[in-house]
Amino acid sequence: MSIFEYKITTRSPEETKDMGERIGKSCRGGEVFLLNGDLGAGKTCFTQGLAKGLGIEEDVTSPTFVLHVQYEGGSLELNHFDAYRLAEAESIGDLGFDDFFGYEQGVAIVEWPEVIEDILPRKGAIRVEIESLDETIREFKFAVDDGNGLARVKYLAFTNDEASDRDH
Repeated sequence: MSIFEYKITTRSPEETKDMGERIGKSCRGGEVFLLNGDLGAGKTCFTQGLAKGLGIEEDVTSPTFVLHVQYEGGSLELNHFDAYRLAEAESIGDLGFDDFFGYEQGVAIVEWPEVIEDILPRKGAIRVEIESLDETIREFKFAVDDGNGLARVKYLAFTNDEASDRDH
């Protein structure tokens, strides 16, 4: 199986939001972003930028206590999930949230996706590992496991950071 990876480093919350905004402007519908990172790593900053890129003007916050927030009013709707407080994947499956994964009129972002791994798309999801290198510097590692997903992340080449394709 081929894994296609891209790495981007941001040096401030503003750069993280700007990167998210550029990615949001490139979304065409059906994208699923799976965000992993410690508390405070930048998941919400990235999501705020992506929402702005979609043309959503509403304030975006982490949906920790409500599990899912749907934002409309942009070129695509944004479905923002936070699985941190879910004990079992079946809990979210019973709520029908998996209907939003691959939904062509929207983009889905899932924080803490490992909690609901069983109901997430097997192919094409864009995995984003976020590492805090210090108080403001973040390293984003984007990975996707198929060619369709690769087409969705081609826009990541806009950075000056190294981008590489690797077979694993």
